[in-house]
Amino acid sequence: MNNPVDPAQQTSSPTNTLGHLAAEVQRGDAIILIWNINDVQTRADLSDEQARAVLARVEGEHDPETGLNWTRIDDAIRACGFDLF
Repeated sequence: MNNPVDPAQQTSSPTNTLGHLAAEVQRGDAIILIWNINDVQTRADLSDEQARAVLARVEGEHDPETGLNWTRIDDAIRACGFDLF
């Protein structure tokens, strides 16, 4: 079983880490789910900076038991003080 790596102890560069992750995904050993500012902006009329703030909040409050879904995105948008469409 793989143990998560403490970023403070990580010695490889981000490029090497991304390459390693890409290799794991190609082998079927890992999955990567990506949410970006465009996803957030489909829910509210936000600038790129505001959408980044929402993503940062989502990341900071991430709970692996509940995962990430549109409800969590909407909640983060509201928590940042923005209105949904």
